[in-house]
Amino acid sequence: MLYNKDWHNANFVHIDFIQLQKHSERITVDVANESTLLGDGSGSSESALTLQLGNLHNSISMLTERVRVIQKYLLKTKNGEIPKNHELLREISGLCNQLPIVNSESFQDQFFTEYNDTLLVTYLATITKGAAAISTVMEKVSLSNTRK
Repeated sequence: MLYNKDWHNANFVHIDFIQLQKHSERITVDVANESTLLGDGSGSSESALTLQLGNLHNSISMLTERVRVIQKYLLKTKNGEIPKNHELLREISGLCNQLPIVNSESFQDQFFTEYNDTLLVTYLATITKGAAAISTVMEKVSLSNTRK
C-alpha cells in the first residue's frame, strides 16, 4: 500500500511492483545492514563498546558534578558566605590527598602510554571488524558465483 495524497482527499492505493536484484546485490545490502548492528546477530543497535563508553561518560559526568559541588562549597566557605565546617574540610582535604599529582612527569608518561594503548586497541578492533566483514562478503559472493 502506498499513500496517495490528492488536493481534495487522501487515501491509500494498492500498487503492484516487482523488485529486481541480483543475488550479490542482496548480499551486499544484507551485510551493510548487519554492520550497523552488534555483529553477533543479537539485533541490538548499539555495540558493547558504545554501551561501555556511554556508562563511562555518565560516570565522569556525575563525578564532575560532585567535584563542582565541592568546589562551590569551598569557594563559599572561603568568601565567608557559609560557616566553616572543619570536619567536612578535613574530609575534603583527605579526598584531595588521595588524588594523583597530575602535573608530574611520571603521571604524564603513564597517561600517554595508557592513551596510546587504548587508541591502538581501538584501531586494531576496527581493522579486525572490517576484515571480518570483508571476509563475510567475499564468502557470500563466492558462494553466489558458484551457484550460477
